[in-house]
Amino acid sequence: MSFQDKLILELKPANTTFFCVAVLHLAAFLALWLSLIPVWAKVGLFLLVLVSLFYQVNAIFKNLSTLVFAQESWYVDDEALEHPLDLIGSFSIRYLVVLHLRNKATKVRLHRFFIAPDSLDKNTFRQLRAILKLNRGAKRA
Repeated sequence: MSFQDKLILELKPANTTFFCVAVLHLAAFLALWLSLIPVWAKVGLFLLVLVSLFYQVNAIFKNLSTLVFAQESWYVDDEALEHPLDLIGSFSIRYLVVLHLRNKATKVRLHRFFIAPDSLDKNTFRQLRAILKLNRGAKRA
């Protein structure tokens, strides 16, 4: 990597992600309320949506890690730096970056990171997108 030796991504809770999860679950609650299904089915589906909301909000705040990109490998802060991760897939648009990382040694543990622009500072988010574009271009060549 020519412009920087190491990129450190300290992820913060993303307000946009939280807002999208809340709005989608609110829409599900509203659709259930207005539906013409039996009351016992509504209660069951309300509970299912409530559990989903709890799980998603918990995942938003639990997925706060520090990602490090150094020496053409990825590392997560809860793992020792001697266990690099492979980037097995990524998706990047202006308002979202999705990373799929897998442990190089075991090939088992899979990490998924959904990174919104407000979970990083503007410059770091831009650098992350640039690194992903460079890696994508290097794989094609």
